Amino acid sequence: MIVVLADDLSGAAELAGAAARHGLKAEVHTTFDPSAAADVVAVDTDSRGLPREDAAVRVRELATKVVAARPDWIYKKVDSVMRGHIQAELGSLLAVTGAARALLIPANPSRQRIIRDGIYWVEGRELARTAFAQDPEFPARSSRVLDGLRLEEFPPLFSVRRGEPPAPKGISVPDAASQLDLEGRADALDEATLPAGGVDFFEALLRARIPHTDPTESRAPRPVISGATLLVCGSAAAIDGGRLEEARGRGFLVSCMPEEVFAAPGEGDTSSWEAEASEGLRRGGNVMMAVGRPSAMRPAFPPAALIQPLVRTAIGAIRGAGVGRVMVEGGATAVALLRGLGWTRLTAHWAGGQAQFAPHDQPEVQLRIKPGSYPWPEPGWPHAAPCHP
Repeated sequence: MIVVLADDLSGAAELAGAAARHGLKAEVHTTFDPSAAADVVAVDTDSRGLPREDAAVRVRELATKVVAARPDWIYKKVDSVMRGHIQAELGSLLAVTGAARALLIPANPSRQRIIRDGIYWVEGRELARTAFAQDPEFPARSSRVLDGLRLEEFPPLFSVRRGEPPAPKGISVPDAASQLDLEGRADALDEATLPAGGVDFFEALLRARIPHTDPTESRAPRPVISGATLLVCGSAAAIDGGRLEEARGRGFLVSCMPEEVFAAPGEGDTSSWEAEASEGLRRGGNVMMAVGRPSAMRPAFPPAALIQPLVRTAIGAIRGAGVGRVMVEGGATAVALLRGLGWTRLTAHWAGGQAQFAPHDQPEVQLRIKPGSYPWPEPGWPHAAPCHP
């Protein structure tokens, strides 16, 4: 068994999907179950939104259980633009596993996110000059990778240039400007080094260590999603990137959080919002439920305060309309939705160029989960009739 530890649910789902694409049996757990008969178990530690010290403790406790299960190897999934408590969580993992060092590659060259000369670039722009500079929780104030990570002295951090070996201790962050850079790092990784990073580095490790077993990508029919689909979006990055307009253009009824709920998320009445979404779903159309405001307009209270009424209302719509096809955007949104629905284990499948999931005990449900900072892949959009309120 390979165990992935991710600090949010969308990251865990992303790597489980990558494993399924590689032809492996993969699951996502919100509570680690070592008895799972899966090749890859991606565990959501749900630690990105915690205070730094609490995140380190949670990862240390979970890592102790994972190590006791004697996995073949462990991978630490981190956010591709380095949001979260990466240094603290990797410090916990190094302490529990006894690994001498960690090799951290958050870059995803396949999505134009690269590290060159210690600087992080997103689609040709320095990280601090992108929308991630306005992230409500972890704003990118510098494009230098070590500036984004360096918060305390332990574990020590090192920036490694192309062709240079990782430092003998601590956390090394190498340049990674291409898939060839990742392949070289994966091939050279030794057992004393804990691998960490994004999906591209994880896939490079799978190719280096496990023969490809054909995930039936070429033989599986393109999934056609008919009937009603609910898209739940709590991601500020997605809203900033134009997801509302995109969904409208694809025939979705876009149902945004009412003003009174947005202004007072713990007090506002969501019944009319739920009724609007439920009615659209019952008519067989596609509905998007979202906070609906860009990050610059959001109030000073924690983002979770807005996610709670969004998820609570979405669950009401799911149950009221009997929806079996759900798309969720944003890790915090996804984990809140799964908790509300009582889903702790998801089985990953790969078909038609995309990952989809089903609750372990409800295989008839179709679920898609994605980080908010990436677009939905084209096959992930449903092909149902537009929803007319």
